[in-house]
Amino acid sequence: MRTFVFAIGGTGARVLRSLTMLLAAGVKGTSTKNEIIPIIIDYDVDNGDTNRTQDILECYQRIHRDAYKVEDEVEGRFFCTPVRKLKEIVKTTEEFNPNSKFEVYLGQENTNITFADHIRMSSLGGALQPTNDLLKALYDNSPEDSKTAELNLNLEKGFKGCPNIGCVVTRALENSLEIQQFLNNVTPFDRIFIIGSIFGGTGASGIPMLLDLIREKEDLNSVPVGILAVSPYFKVSRDVKSAIDSDTFCAKTKAALDAYDLGKSVNTLADAVYYVGDEKVEESFPNHEGSMEQKNEAHLVEMVGAMCVIHFMNEDKNEFHMGEQDAAFYELGMTSTDSPIGYLSFKNETRYQFIDPMVRFVMFNKFCRDYMLVKGEGEKNDTWLRNTGLSADNKGKKELDTFIGYFNDWIKELGGTKRPVTLFRPESQYIDLYYDIKTAEKGFFGKPSALVSSESIRKELAEQWKKETDNGKKTPYNGRPWFFFFQSADRVMNETVSGLFKNKENSHLTTTD
Repeated sequence: MRTFVFAIGGTGARVLRSLTMLLAAGVKGTSTKNEIIPIIIDYDVDNGDTNRTQDILECYQRIHRDAYKVEDEVEGRFFCTPVRKLKEIVKTTEEFNPNSKFEVYLGQENTNITFADHIRMSSLGGALQPTNDLLKALYDNSPEDSKTAELNLNLEKGFKGCPNIGCVVTRALENSLEIQQFLNNVTPFDRIFIIGSIFGGTGASGIPMLLDLIREKEDLNSVPVGILAVSPYFKVSRDVKSAIDSDTFCAKTKAALDAYDLGKSVNTLADAVYYVGDEKVEESFPNHEGSMEQKNEAHLVEMVGAMCVIHFMNEDKNEFHMGEQDAAFYELGMTSTDSPIGYLSFKNETRYQFIDPMVRFVMFNKFCRDYMLVKGEGEKNDTWLRNTGLSADNKGKKELDTFIGYFNDWIKELGGTKRPVTLFRPESQYIDLYYDIKTAEKGFFGKPSALVSSESIRKELAEQWKKETDNGKKTPYNGRPWFFFFQSADRVMNETVSGLFKNKENSHLTTTD
């Protein structure tokens, strides 16, 4: 099954970033048969959030393709979910811009113009002058450098929180190559998920635009469509020169919600709607209107939004209304929303599906950086590492190390001051790797005794290799070292973490919802 995931604007890109981290961790619901095709839409073509997310997605792609084949049937393992670009699923790619990645390619020639130029306002003279006058009445005609500018707003950095501009501009995207190719290639066996904020300009206007395009095509009426509508979850610092003003977020959200509830709108045309936001907005992000400077730190809401994508991918199709009634709505189970958010803040079901696999992945990353990726360390001690060819695959090891760096940055940002999620300390020693999960017990004289180490993991991996190869007599998985490593490592991490949970030091983690 394929799921087309539209990520609109900066918020969409950041949720997609979090989704990639959950895919790498092999959370429940990931599978080699659950393919994801991300499509990013952002008029701010140099947006820092978008560029970072595309780099992460491409790194993930390379790691997945080194390990897995199309015919593999694997569920819930590290990096097991295929991620493909739209241009990789079409019959011909000649028309695609060679510089395009996962985005709807717009280019400077289509974005470095004013809104008035986009709607060709200068041509509305003579008999069309009344239309020109109407537009001046509807849109602010202040100069481009004014924070209230609308007609003269340069679209180079997006719509700057103006959905009344976004709804006009995004509608023109239906003629883009990428959207046309998407509409021509999606089938009734696929699913579609649309992510966007509803307190700005790009997402609030892009969600209904895409939904309309999909439902206007008769043969796509049976395709399940899910929506992630993100309400305010951060503020930006006040800047008298900026068009972005946090004080307007709530009013814009209410307007979007009212519009989505109208007949033949989002709540009736979609099959599943996830509303996610955070009322406990405390500290502010720097006020960057767009471009490379807009690279916000990861946030709890984005991680929860990524969980919604995976939930939608795996939800029984019979749970969707399929045009017979309003969309299905969902809530995430949490025991507490007080800061900081920790392991016990999530209900058992959420921990089992999402958090526990991340616990295993953090331990895997620790082992890789402390041992497996260290040049020469494994070659001296492990026949399994040398004989599989992993020790000599410097390119593959570099890709994995790069992704671990991306993941650790994401975890550290989540644990920051904006809305702290304190689950992991990814660059600490094993004894301090987790906030709530104990990885040591009291030994003699009260000194902590580690329950896990690189040495204990190494020994378990060596045992796995012996089993798979009949003590080195056969080659596992037809000589596919990364496939062998991810499968074996996932099993070892699972057994190790299960042992931690059973230890008396972690009895506090056993809860009932």
